[in-house]
Amino acid sequence: MPVKVRCPDCKKVLNAPDKARGRSLKCPACEGRIKVPGDRPDGAKPRKKKRRRPQEAADPDNLLSGLDLRNAEDQRTKICPKCTKIVADEHEECPYCGVNVDTGVLSEKQQRRRSNQGPDPDDFFQDVWKNSKKFVQKNKSLVYRTVINWTITLTLAFCALYASMWCYEREIAGMVDDPDNIGVQFLANATVVTGTPDAKGVFRGKKFSRTTQLQSVYAYAHQSPVVNFWRALAVVFALGFGGWAIFLATEIVTATMRGERVLKRVQGDFFGNITLGIRAYAWPLFVLLPLTLIIYGIIGARAIVANGALSQNEQIFAGVSVASLYLLSLFFLPAAVVHWSQKHTYPAWLLVRMLVSFTKTMKASLAMTGMIIVTVLLLPLGALGGVIAALGPLKRAFSNVLLKIAEAIGLGSPSLVLADAEVGGGGFFDFVVVELPLFGLTTALTCLILFGIVAFPAVYMMRALGMFGLYFRNQLDLVPETTAGEPVGFGPRFLAYCVDSLVISIVGVILGALAFVVRSIIPGLAAIFGLAQWGFMFMYYMTSETGQARATPGKWSLGIMVLTDKNDPMDRGTGSKRTLFAFLSLLTLYIGFLICLFDPEKKALHDKLSATKVCWKGDDERT
Repeated sequence: MPVKVRCPDCKKVLNAPDKARGRSLKCPACEGRIKVPGDRPDGAKPRKKKRRRPQEAADPDNLLSGLDLRNAEDQRTKICPKCTKIVADEHEECPYCGVNVDTGVLSEKQQRRRSNQGPDPDDFFQDVWKNSKKFVQKNKSLVYRTVINWTITLTLAFCALYASMWCYEREIAGMVDDPDNIGVQFLANATVVTGTPDAKGVFRGKKFSRTTQLQSVYAYAHQSPVVNFWRALAVVFALGFGGWAIFLATEIVTATMRGERVLKRVQGDFFGNITLGIRAYAWPLFVLLPLTLIIYGIIGARAIVANGALSQNEQIFAGVSVASLYLLSLFFLPAAVVHWSQKHTYPAWLLVRMLVSFTKTMKASLAMTGMIIVTVLLLPLGALGGVIAALGPLKRAFSNVLLKIAEAIGLGSPSLVLADAEVGGGGFFDFVVVELPLFGLTTALTCLILFGIVAFPAVYMMRALGMFGLYFRNQLDLVPETTAGEPVGFGPRFLAYCVDSLVISIVGVILGALAFVVRSIIPGLAAIFGLAQWGFMFMYYMTSETGQARATPGKWSLGIMVLTDKNDPMDRGTGSKRTLFAFLSLLTLYIGFLICLFDPEKKALHDKLSATKVCWKGDDERT
C-alpha cells in the first residue's frame, strides 16, 4: 500500500508507491531527495553508489601526469598479446605466433602443430583419395586455369622451337648452296675445304691455301645467333610451363597442411613461374648431382671429340640418360614438394635428406610416384616422346603440306625441298604468314585437348601430395624455423656454394669471351682477364661477407650469415683473411670444406683459421 512521506526541504506531504520502500524519490515541488522508509519488497539491499576517485592535480613538470592510462589503450587495433604484432579483426589466432588473441594461450590445434604432430600415418590411404576427389570438385577453377596456362605456355614454346628449326635449316641451306664456295666438301661430321697456294678454297667468305678440315655445317648452324635466340625463347616459355605446376602444387600443399578445403585466391604471374620453372627442371639434375656429373661428363667429352656433332646413337644415349635422371628423381618428388611448401626449402635439394625421407615413407612415396606417373605423366610423356622421335620428318611434312594448301588458295609459293640439306618450306613470308600461324593453331588445339584430360588428375595429385605432407610431417623432418646464431651444417653451406659458383661462372664466361676476342687482337693482354677472374672471385666473397648483408648471394638466399666468433660483423681485414684461407681449403681438394661435417661447431678449415663462423640469421631477422 502507499506510504506517506514528507519532503525535508519544502515540507510537502506525498504518497509514495509501495515499490519505492527503501529507496529515494525526487520531490516534484522542489526537486529535493526524499528517502522512503521501510525495506524493499523483493528483499534486496539498496545498491551503494560508488564514489568516484578524485583526480590528482596535474604536475606541470610532468607532461604525462594528467594522462588516464585506463583510456590510453587503442581499442580500435587488434594486437597479439604475445608477439605484439597487429592482427586483422577476422583472425582469432595470431598468424605469426599462433596464440589466441583473446586468451593469450595456444589452442590445442596450435599446440599439436608446434609439437610437430599430425594425423595418424596409418590412416593416410583411407583418407587421401576421397579427400583429393572432394578437393577437385570444390576447386574446378584451378583445373581450368591449369589447362589455359599450360596450353598457352607450351604452344608458345613449340612455336619458338619450330622457328628455331626453320632458321637452323635455312642456315644449313645457305652454307651448302653458297655460290662462292670453292673446293668445299660437306660430310656428316666435318667440312673439308681443299685449297692450294695457287688455287685457294673458299668457305663462308674465308680463303684457305691448304686442305683444311672444319666442323660440320650442322655444328655451324647450331652456333647461329638467330637459332639460339629462338631456342632460348622456347626455354623461357617451357620454364613458365613447369613453373606453374610447381607454384600450384606448393600452394595446394600449403593449404592442405593448414586444413583448408578451398583455395579462393591463387595469384600467379608469368615471370614468377619462370623462376619456379628453373627449380622444376634443375632440381632432378641437382638432387642426383653425382650421376648428373658422370652423365654430362661423358656427353661433353664425346661432343668435344666429335666437334660438336654427335651420332644418332650418341644422341639417343644422351637423351635416355638425362630422361633416366628425371624418372629416378620422381621417387623423391613427394617429399621435395612438401619441403618446397615450407619456409625453409633447402632439404629438398640434398640427396641425403631426400634418401632419409624416402626410406621413412617408402610405401607412401612409392604409391605417390606410381600415381603421378600413371595419372599425370604417362600420356604427356608418350606424346612428347613421339613428337621428339619424329620431329624432323614431321616438321618437313607439315611445312610442305601447309605451303601446298597456301599455294592452292593463293597465299604462298610452292614448297621447297633442298636435296643436300633436306629443308622443307618456302620463304620468309610464307613462314611468317602461313606456316607458323597454322602450326601454332594446330599445336594449341592439340595441347588444349591433351591438358583438358591431364589437368584434372594433376590437381588431384597435388592435393594428394598435400595429404602426404599432412600425415607424414614427422617422418619428413620439415624445417619450420631456424634459430639466430645456430651453426649451419654442411648441406646448406654446400647449396650456398653452388649458387655462388653459378654466379661466378656466369661472370667467368663473360670474361673468357672477352679474353678470346682480345687474344686475337693483342695476345699479351689475354692474361689480364685470367687475373681478373681470380680478382673478381676474391672481391665477390670478401665484399659480400663484410657488407650489410654479411653474406654472399648464395648464403643470403638461404638465410645464412658470416660473423666472427664474438658475434660481430667482419671487417675488411678479417674478410680478406677468411677469403684467402678459403682458397687454401680449395687447394686441399675441398678437404678443408669437408671438415665441417665432423666438427662439433660445424666449422670448416677457413672458419677456424680466421676465427669466424657461419650461422643462421633466424626467422625474425629474415622477415
